[in-house]
Amino acid sequence: MVSINFLNSVDRGDKLYSDKGVRTDIIWVSANLFSQNPIQGVGYGNFEKKYRLHHLSLLDSDIDWLDKPLEKLDHPHNEFLIWIVEGGVAPLIGF
Repeated sequence: MVSINFLNSVDRGDKLYSDKGVRTDIIWVSANLFSQNPIQGVGYGNFEKKYRLHHLSLLDSDIDWLDKPLEKLDHPHNEFLIWIVEGGVAPLIGF
């Protein structure tokens, strides 16, 4: 019984992150967050908090296609984006 519930929750999470709308929102908001902090980024380890605040501020600006942010998103599921959002342009040199 426990294993069936676990498999259902794994499947639900997989569908959530593979949804093209969710991925598009994550990539767009992350890129926009980088554009607001291109030199030094938001700081290492600050992605989750800064992403959520930035996402909510974009919702307030009446972007009609943007959905509510995910409850727990500690990285954008893209190595390049996490590096530039948290570290700014400096990680681009090593990429």
